[in-house]
Amino acid sequence: MNIAILAANGKLGHLLVQESLAKGLRVTAVARKSNQTSSQYFLKKDILELKKEDLAPFDVIISAFGVSQLSDLPLFSVTTQHLLDLLEGSRKRLIVAGGAGSLYIDEGLRWVDATDFPAELKPLAQAEDDAFALLRKNQTVRWLYVSPPAELRFGQPKVGKTVLSDDHLRDNASGKSTLTYADYAEALITEALSSKPHVREHISFLES
Repeated sequence: MNIAILAANGKLGHLLVQESLAKGLRVTAVARKSNQTSSQYFLKKDILELKKEDLAPFDVIISAFGVSQLSDLPLFSVTTQHLLDLLEGSRKRLIVAGGAGSLYIDEGLRWVDATDFPAELKPLAQAEDDAFALLRKNQTVRWLYVSPPAELRFGQPKVGKTVLSDDHLRDNASGKSTLTYADYAEALITEALSSKPHVREHISFLES
């Protein structure tokens, strides 16, 4: 399998490259700055600079796109639409690592719209959900939106007890909705390798 990791220099993207290599995949890291990953294959491009021919070699494209400034939040929707346009008419899979705010906490109520959602995270979560809305409307591209749990822990080793969940915000047996970045990355790559992939669905993972 030939896989591309977009925004590969980021926290999640870097781990996705590592996981791909560990599983024997041919992985190309894509980033707008010089290669900071362990992949020998690298494409130096901003996502918005990508063309159809850039994505032609790949079976699966995983977007780990994120922003660091509030002024860049609209780019979630812009980059998502650009990827949908590039993949229109193809059989390639697009896996988007999204946000937890898009998970439901009740029938018809997403966490981002709940009164107890952290106010400081709402602009980011809303921008991510706006981008997800573009995917939900698309019935031709083979997309998958993957949300993390409420808490995503960086800088910790794998726990190795990841379970697949649905599009609702769930707690584990200990009453926690949590996962390490390392386990999240492994779950995403495992999904990319699945012989029975989720297509045009919203799933999540959490620590059991």
